[in-house]
Amino acid sequence: MISHTDKLDRLILVADEEISSFRGILRIRDRVKAHVEHVASLEDLQHWMVANQSLLTQPNTAFCLIFDPHLFKQSLEWPLWAFFLNYPRICISRSGHWKTTTSALKSGIFEFIEKPFTLEQMKTLIQQVFLAHDSGMTIRNQFRSLTKREIETCELLVKGHSNK
Repeated sequence: MISHTDKLDRLILVADEEISSFRGILRIRDRVKAHVEHVASLEDLQHWMVANQSLLTQPNTAFCLIFDPHLFKQSLEWPLWAFFLNYPRICISRSGHWKTTTSALKSGIFEFIEKPFTLEQMKTLIQQVFLAHDSGMTIRNQFRSLTKREIETCELLVKGHSNK
């Protein structure tokens, strides 16, 4: 479990019954500059969510869920799954698990990788997730620095008015 005193801004949660995916991602954590945790059951996931919810709601925390849909046993309609819809999700699955993988794909995941995956594939995807987060933070910070009049101008532009 993460201590809320840790200065983390990149967090990866691997939700998979198999420990091998987690171990592989641990091998690249320094290259992606992230803290990595693992849960192997829905019960563990629920406990993890309760313990870390305040951390995940902080805007500077970049979070990515890497999951095997087989862990959810066709329960991607599970009420707590909605919590993760606000975050990038990378689905990892074996080719024989098409039914649960299809459900995961329909949930709007960030990307899908078939097991076994290479660490280079995973590193690239994780870097893309964090790059997207960093870009979003840059844009949000730029909007925070706008004056009241500049914000009014932006609102008018969005409504279709000219910038004059």
